[in-house]
Amino acid sequence: MPLADSAYILLRNMIISGELAPDSAITENSIVERLAIGKTPVREAMRRLVLEGLLNVTPRLGYVVGRRGSFDGRTARAGRSDTPRPGGARTRR
Repeated sequence: MPLADSAYILLRNMIISGELAPDSAITENSIVERLAIGKTPVREAMRRLVLEGLLNVTPRLGYVVGRRGSFDGRTARAGRSDTPRPGGARTRR
């Protein structure tokens, strides 16, 4: 698995689990140190999370963790190839 994907999964899980508190400011360097992964993969992961609404970019502050209510269920299921339907049936997206 590419390092950018690993960084994305780890960082995303940290946000969703609450390990990174909503509205807390984070920097690329702090995540690089925490995950022990290089800057480029972390930067790519953070860009993906901004697109999903899990991170926000704030001028002069950098990245800010989004509030839990700021993303919908589709974001939480990102990466799944199918979506459950009522009654247990699944359909492809």
